[in-house]
Amino acid sequence: VPLNVLFKPREIAYHLQDSDARAYFCFEGTAELPTGQWGREAFDQVEGCRHFVRLTIDPMTLTAPGGERTLAAFIGPEPAEFPAVPTRADDTAVILYTSGTTGQPKGAELTHANLFLNASITAGLGASFLDRAPGARNASLVTLPLFHSFGQVTQMAVAALQGTTIVLLPRFEPAADIHAASVRVARHHLAYTPPILIDARMKPWYPAELSCRPDVAARVTRRWREYFPAGSVEMGDSDRAHLA
Repeated sequence: VPLNVLFKPREIAYHLQDSDARAYFCFEGTAELPTGQWGREAFDQVEGCRHFVRLTIDPMTLTAPGGERTLAAFIGPEPAEFPAVPTRADDTAVILYTSGTTGQPKGAELTHANLFLNASITAGLGASFLDRAPGARNASLVTLPLFHSFGQVTQMAVAALQGTTIVLLPRFEPAADIHAASVRVARHHLAYTPPILIDARMKPWYPAELSCRPDVAARVTRRWREYFPAGSVEMGDSDRAHLA
């Protein structure tokens, strides 16, 4: 059950309680974002959650404030080899919570088959963007948090299936971050949603390097006209505004 790192104690406690969590693995955070402090406050409010494990910035840290167990201390005594637990394709793999726009957030159970098929189909759709030349290095810029279904499945899982390098942005402010990263992430593959494209298009420093391939622009135009014969399509100077 991945949680939003911006959740406050009340929100964290709700998700721990509603998901019937037995253990909470919580990043210790930073001075600007004290997720460890908030997580501990929430954990103490949920009687059924029995284990609090702090994920430290240094993964080898064995002790944490207040005697809390760190991840290194938690897994240290465990054997390096252990029997695999068989799972079925229709077993629940992850519970992703909705944003709660119509009430309290609700947990959506996704199966192993859900995740695999979503990732494999998306990987196949994006295979033409990969550089297949010998020695080529393909990388994906992950612009969404990994607690989000898009970031977790269609970015992280797809990159794993394709064998590409994952580049993580700590926090995403569309146009500014893309512009700052445009040179460093040359030849990276980026997946966007319409609001991000609109936001980026409105910024004066939107980089020209991020453009839509001509064949993609032509394909989008053709499909648009199939669905909306009376509509018009304007792809812009470099066809970059209508990638979505």
